[in-house]
Amino acid sequence: MFRSVTAVLLGVIVTLVIETLIVGGILGPLFQAFLPPNTVNSPVWAVVILVVPVVFSFYFGGMAAGYRAASRHELHGLIVVLALFLVSPALNLLALNSQNDPFPQIRAAQTILILVVATISAFIGARRGKGFYEYNQAHIRRQRARKG
Repeated sequence: MFRSVTAVLLGVIVTLVIETLIVGGILGPLFQAFLPPNTVNSPVWAVVILVVPVVFSFYFGGMAAGYRAASRHELHGLIVVLALFLVSPALNLLALNSQNDPFPQIRAAQTILILVVATISAFIGARRGKGFYEYNQAHIRRQRARKG
């Protein structure tokens, strides 16, 4: 149980770090430099701009969770998506202001697209993490057989 929780937490942390680095550090200045300000504020461009970081971050977050999990590697990768999509409304409720909508991302139509893309990329990443885990375990078994 503890290993499952740490696997999911590792996946969530990896996802958040990569998402922050891509949006704030790598792509943020590029979008500001090459796209007009009115274009970036449109909902269509917001989705296009978010899909790239979502794919990368959830892929590697799912891979980290899938690798770290003791069993059911794909499930742990998918729980990363579920955890982050549940944490976001919870944080909005904590920062609830009487003038703001507590669930703006749930009411947005683009959320379904982002959720589908995140789920697919996390599942593919979790399968890749499972492959890495199996490969490393086979390598460890071969080393132990050679020594013994």
